[in-house]
Amino acid sequence: MFRCAACELVSLGTTDLSPGMPGFRDEIPQGGEKRFWDKVGVDTWLPGNTGPTIQNLPPAVAAASADAYKSFKSGIDSAAVLMARATIEATAKHHGIVNGTLMAKVRAMLDQGLILESTKRAADAIRSLGNDMAHGDLQVALGHDVARDVVELMQLVLREVFELPYLAQNLQDRADERSQAATHATPVASAVPAFNPATP
Repeated sequence: MFRCAACELVSLGTTDLSPGMPGFRDEIPQGGEKRFWDKVGVDTWLPGNTGPTIQNLPPAVAAASADAYKSFKSGIDSAAVLMARATIEATAKHHGIVNGTLMAKVRAMLDQGLILESTKRAADAIRSLGNDMAHGDLQVALGHDVARDVVELMQLVLREVFELPYLAQNLQDRADERSQAATHATPVASAVPAFNPATP
């Protein structure tokens, strides 16, 4: 069990070891936990630290957003902001929006109907979104709260641009399939003869 140095929440770290493998011990000596885990490493984390699952992301966008989440959850705020910015830029580029500042690209996504007005207003409220850092001024200090807001903005953009249209299309496709199936349904003849009172 591990405690995150950034958010102080608890995670479970697991690794696959069996007798005979380097690093295997029946018990970890008191006080030797850090040396043990430094040596063997962690194979998986529960819960994972790549953020929420968002459907229909292009591979490059998915990889960039996972890096943003990992950085944020590790307390590396500057990297989280830079990767979240890069993810939003990659989202815009995926839809042919390549010119201008990040905020200009956010406005262009709004103009194309890719994001909501409320998301654009949220981007405006965050102000710089780490603009100075993105242009090489690494002396700019960003707090964890700013990193959180930029990562959450990234999540909003990804859901609105990629996931929601995908889910809506799935719903429409299933409704269309049901409608077509009902239109082309063939009545089934009854195997029971009609009742005739005059029949003895």
